[in-house]
Amino acid sequence: MAEFNIIVKGYIKRYKGSSKITSNCVYIKTKEGLKIIVDPGMDLKALMKGLKKNRIKKEKIDYVLLTHLHPDHALLSGIFKKSKIICGNIGWDFNGNIGKIELDSKEIKIIETPGHERFHYSIIIDSIIGKVCIAGDIWWFEEKEEYKNLNLKDLLYKKDDKAYNFAKLVDSRKKILEMCRWIIPGHGEMFEIIK
Repeated sequence: MAEFNIIVKGYIKRYKGSSKITSNCVYIKTKEGLKIIVDPGMDLKALMKGLKKNRIKKEKIDYVLLTHLHPDHALLSGIFKKSKIICGNIGWDFNGNIGKIELDSKEIKIIETPGHERFHYSIIIDSIIGKVCIAGDIWWFEEKEEYKNLNLKDLLYKKDDKAYNFAKLVDSRKKILEMCRWIIPGHGEMFEIIK
């Protein structure tokens, strides 16, 4: 089973007239030996600190997976110059190659989860604690927003004023809630689904 670690805790902090924001960044190591970063975010100082603290060398990362292409999730993918970058089933590298690409792992699945964004994907990990979803912005929480004790209905219909299609977002949330035990939201702490 794959091992994972949240190396940057995603946050949204609001100030008068501005925000400070970055996504949760997750490191995955599969039994097959793949080293993967999901959503490197846009806080370079936090990312470099997380890599150093976890003894992760950016040159050794095989893949960078992106849940979607918003800058708060994807901006720093460019620092992983030896990696293949994947968003959905399209991938690219720093040698000018682009095209369809499949992640070769039995422990990780990339699934379509539109709603917040038209082209949005979630990463499902088979881990020792059960199925974990790196959900991108299927769910996101602002600093100090209470969410750990939300019931399933509240999770399904949680407001997302940034969603391009709320009905599709609800459908994507239903799919994730049926598949997974743990959720790593785009911003905020990982939480367990109690059914």
